[in-house]
Amino acid sequence: MFRAARLAAALTVIVTLVTPALAAEEIGAVTRVQKAAWALSTGANRNLEVGAPIFAGDVLSTGSEARLEVAFADGTLLTLGQNAVIEIDDYVYDPDSEEGSGVWQVISGAFLMVTGEIAKTSPEFFSVRTPVAHVGIRGTQFWGGLIDDGYGVLVLEGAIAVTTPAGTVVLDAVGEGTMVAEPGAAPSDPIIWGDAKRVRALETVTFAE
Repeated sequence: MFRAARLAAALTVIVTLVTPALAAEEIGAVTRVQKAAWALSTGANRNLEVGAPIFAGDVLSTGSEARLEVAFADGTLLTLGQNAVIEIDDYVYDPDSEEGSGVWQVISGAFLMVTGEIAKTSPEFFSVRTPVAHVGIRGTQFWGGLIDDGYGVLVLEGAIAVTTPAGTVVLDAVGEGTMVAEPGAAPSDPIIWGDAKRVRALETVTFAE
């Protein structure tokens, strides 16, 4: 058991990047926003509204009770819950070949990701990372965040491999999840999360009606 502050960065979704993105390149746009959300780039904060552009290198943040949804050029859809921070370390996408690379660094907060073309055609160059775990992806929809005194990962579609310094588990069934009890710990054996736990997880990234 450990405090939420220690687990805010408990999980990573990994893929190695080979081609750097151009600075200040527009790579996506805000599609939904609830309450306060910002993007920090080149030392300046931008308030985010629907239609606002997102650039490689942006650090996306949300406030209390906020939600943010961003659609990227390859079709990847990212939703952040409240008090979330995520850095877009790099992003490149070629619509002609449908190949590219992307690196996201989750610092805090819950998130939901529906992967697009990059994860399908170049999964080895796609990542969402945190300091203590990696998750390998091949076209999927998954959630990550703090839940039940640990950091959880839940697969809603596709398959992922969750890796920490202490071990790896594969989630390849709809509704299957794992927990990381503390930084450096092995992910728990995969199990199908009960309805109540899945609902609680997804509520953290659900927009108010």
